[in-house]
Amino acid sequence: MAIREFDINIGGIKVRCYEGGKGYPVLMLHGSGPGGSSLGSFAKSMPALARSHHILAMDLIGFGRSGRKPREPYFDMKLWVKQAQAGLDRLSRKGPVGIIAHSLSGAIALRLATTNKKIDRVLATGSGGGRFKANRFIKSGWTYPTSEAAFRRGYEKAVADSSALTDAFVKDRMEVLSQGD
Repeated sequence: MAIREFDINIGGIKVRCYEGGKGYPVLMLHGSGPGGSSLGSFAKSMPALARSHHILAMDLIGFGRSGRKPREPYFDMKLWVKQAQAGLDRLSRKGPVGIIAHSLSGAIALRLATTNKKIDRVLATGSGGGRFKANRFIKSGWTYPTSEAAFRRGYEKAVADSSALTDAFVKDRMEVLSQGD
């Protein structure tokens, strides 16, 4: 199933979207690791899901190929919730609609699900639910890798199966990380 790539505007900021398929609508939101993006998290699963679902994946503002917020706070949960709500509204005005969210976006999905009756399913992966002390692997994931080799070393610590760590994947993540802003 073909996935269409396009941009929308949210609060004057460009947001990169990936959409395709027909059927039950699902919003897909990625996590916040180095070079975090919809393609980085969902490139392999989007076409498969689009065979039976209407999917919309969005790069969170400040990540992937979306624009950056011009002023602090850059890590802006309220803005990301507003962005995700715009995605939900694009998918379905009345519902039902589901959300697949990874890591940081699990908090966004759960926040929306507590107030939005059209959301009837949430799948959150790798999302924390309480306070914790960051271990060395999490800390390494929250640092800027200065080379492709450093990115590979950090990513290999974060996954059980590193077969997805292809040269193209590493190049794409490093390109996103090197945008300069």
